[in-house]
Amino acid sequence: MRALSVIVPVYQAEAYLEACVRSVLTQDFSDFELFLIDDGSTDGSGAICDKFAAEDARVRVIHGENVGMSAARNRGLKLASGEYLAFLDADDWLEPGAFSYQLRRARETDADLVLCGYYLDAPGAGLRRISTADGLLLPQDYGAHLAELKSKNLIDPSWNKLYRAAFLRDAGLQMPVGEPFEDTEFNLRALLAEPKIALCDAAFYHYMQRQNGNITRRFLPEKRAVLLRRADLLDACAERFPAPGLAEYCAFYRVKSTFSALADDFLPAANLTGKARLARIREALADESVRRAAKIARGKALQDKWTVCVARSGSARLTAAYCRCVYLLKYKLKNLFFRVKK
Repeated sequence: MRALSVIVPVYQAEAYLEACVRSVLTQDFSDFELFLIDDGSTDGSGAICDKFAAEDARVRVIHGENVGMSAARNRGLKLASGEYLAFLDADDWLEPGAFSYQLRRARETDADLVLCGYYLDAPGAGLRRISTADGLLLPQDYGAHLAELKSKNLIDPSWNKLYRAAFLRDAGLQMPVGEPFEDTEFNLRALLAEPKIALCDAAFYHYMQRQNGNITRRFLPEKRAVLLRRADLLDACAERFPAPGLAEYCAFYRVKSTFSALADDFLPAANLTGKARLARIREALADESVRRAAKIARGKALQDKWTVCVARSGSARLTAAYCRCVYLLKYKLKNLFFRVKK
């Protein structure tokens, strides 16, 4: 048995894949197996995977039809034999020393899950380091930290974590198939299984926010419904692990998620008329869970407070104007968007 299994789903990633894989193979820790799950790529990704497999016996390539990132990750989960598991995206990369540090922390603390910081790498907008203080979280501590970890996007992704494989198996956890934002559900359900969590200030992962984007540039008609289900799951965590201010944060997350989906209605791929957009906005504002959330939602940053004020107004036209601004920032002025977030 290897100490670690690393799972990388690969789809149309030939421009970035080599840097990603080399950042894994040149780590100072070598007792790992690397699964490159070629998810039906039609570019040169498959050939790059095969090249690395021919060069390094630790690399295993699985070619298959395009089934989506969640199902590709699940393929890797079924094949992995390591004591611990790590996930990477094929267009990102790791700093040296990532695995040795994470495994050392896992073994020192007997943690089921090691959560590290990361670098938000947005070309043209600079490098942003995101992390939290070192610590050890038990279930009774979750509530006090959940809002911070969620707001910093430290809970959601799978790629800034190391998982004990036995914990995932015992909890019956797999990536939800056929839905976007699968990492969020996976990790919130992991939280509900009450792992022992080692928090690490250290950051190794470079999460690349590229101008061409991927899922964030496509119009997903189901995005609002999916995000509301994720908000329901976050509420379940808040109920299980209550803490002062957590309900207000969860309410803000529900409102923010709703507005994020409505902003995507302005994407050209949505092909919506102004009248159709207003109808969708009115439907969203009439959702009882959103109405309740708007009443108690609380955000910290100035833009968060604007979001809450607009939601509380109940005005479809004001919401449309605000969501159009969010759309322009997010997709047309992306560098400015990341500076505003920073």
